[in-house]
Amino acid sequence: KRKFIKCYSELNGKVFEDSNELYEKKLLMIGFISEGKIYLPSIVDATTHKALKKYIDKNLDATGSIIYYSVIYDNFADRLNAGFSEDMLKKYLIYIFAGVYKFDREYLSKVGTTGDSKKDLINLFINTGHPMEIEEIYSKLPNITQNAINELLRDKDFIVNFRGKSYFYKDIFEIEDEQLSKIRDFIRDTIQEKYHVSSAQLCAFIREKMPELIESNPYVTDLGFKNSIKLLLNDEFSFKGDVISESSRQIDVKELYREFCRRREKFTLEELEEFKASIHKSYIDYNAVFEISIRVDADTYVRRDIINFDVEKIDNAILNYCNDKYVSYLDIINFIEFPTLQYPWNYYVLEGYLFSESKIFSILNATFNKEKPVGAIIKKHAFDNFDDLIVDVIKENRLFNREKAFEYLQENCFILTRKFKNIDLLINKAKM
Repeated sequence: KRKFIKCYSELNGKVFEDSNELYEKKLLMIGFISEGKIYLPSIVDATTHKALKKYIDKNLDATGSIIYYSVIYDNFADRLNAGFSEDMLKKYLIYIFAGVYKFDREYLSKVGTTGDSKKDLINLFINTGHPMEIEEIYSKLPNITQNAINELLRDKDFIVNFRGKSYFYKDIFEIEDEQLSKIRDFIRDTIQEKYHVSSAQLCAFIREKMPELIESNPYVTDLGFKNSIKLLLNDEFSFKGDVISESSRQIDVKELYREFCRRREKFTLEELEEFKASIHKSYIDYNAVFEISIRVDADTYVRRDIINFDVEKIDNAILNYCNDKYVSYLDIINFIEFPTLQYPWNYYVLEGYLFSESKIFSILNATFNKEKPVGAIIKKHAFDNFDDLIVDVIKENRLFNREKAFEYLQENCFILTRKFKNIDLLINKAKM
């Protein structure tokens, strides 16, 4: 602007006196402004101008009511001048096609129409008539950016059919009032008996008792059925992850883990992690898991009633290593004297045995974890809590240095990590 005022004065022999508002108004009579600069419309050649118009009209007629500026830019970037930005293209379109199209912040549409990207997405689903993979949705709605489509699909009206990769619109799901009532009764009756219903139980009920519903929705997966029922009955029940319960009842997480284990003779750590995610919890309740199941190796759990423990012989074998109040896991150097089981002896099996089977011993730790068994094998009632055990370990081994204490406790599998907040307090207690 300073250069313009100087040039104006030199050419006209008088001072430029227009207000800022009038100055910008006059500028917009000759060009378009983008990012603080003005450009003449001739920056876009006539051939590209015609191609832009043709491309916009064709796509508005064929694939929806709107088209995003970024989509147009991606298709024309190589035909525009170097340095031509997406904002420049948007401002050029607004300038050159004023009155031809309706312009919104991120997209344009036909004059006299209401551009609605959600409506375009709904129409696509209804016209297609079945769930679609995300890539197919992208390809059939080329006028809408992928980010915008992803945002639309987060709306509750669009049903996740398969782990966030396949979707359908709610009205595609076909269900009669009588069928929905039957499902409602099943959920209510099961909750009265077991306090909750899992998605697996719901889908098993539908497959067994309502095959006609599956025939009406052949493309819908178990996840799709669950999510559809959730949308229809969300006001009547609480749907949290893989668990359906009464809206007013607090879910008993411990019982959920017990029930998960009861229904399986064998399961993997990965399946347990998947279940944790399905009920939207950040932790595994290992106490509940160990009540029902025993971990037999790093990856596998079996139901406790499958393994027959000879308690007297096992306790006698442990007595060979633990005559005092406690020993670490690593003090049991082999399992030769332990009676044969259906599964090979290891520290995982020993952990499960000590949890509830032994008459003489038990396990004491800060917490159970998925990495490996940690803590100590103790005589029952030898310690009131884990802190008392650690004080005894520190005192007996004279671990009065913080670093030495951590090193010893980790090496001997009393603790897994150094996230043991009160170690300094326990060291001082051991000194006293």
